[in-house]
Amino acid sequence: MKLRELVEEMQALKTEIDDLKEVLAEKQKRYDQLRRHEIPDAMDALGVDKITFEGIGTVFTTPQLQVSVRDMPMVVEKLKEMGHEEMVKETVHPSTLKAFIKELVQEGEEVPFDESLVATWFYDQATIRKG
Repeated sequence: MKLRELVEEMQALKTEIDDLKEVLAEKQKRYDQLRRHEIPDAMDALGVDKITFEGIGTVFTTPQLQVSVRDMPMVVEKLKEMGHEEMVKETVHPSTLKAFIKELVQEGEEVPFDESLVATWFYDQATIRKG
């Protein structure tokens, strides 16, 4: 295969992947709408918390909780005040660590982590820039 054909294939696949991601996002949104709102509401209106459909299975509702932290430092402080220090873990986001290591390497410095702690590898990646 010639280089141009490889690049054309890569571009076509990228377009297809982007289209599929869009379709997946739409399907996930509809799926969530059904399972979090429409089906529980319909079951509630019928006064049932469990129902079986032949060929599908049993549908039931379970209480769920979603949490979004708006001020992590304050949450950490409050957990410590409540005596729950064991819940607080010090972490580094993977992309922050990646950026830090990349900066070290670009400056010619050694990566200060043993390979058993942090695995790093470098590779070349082709990118298409719209022209």
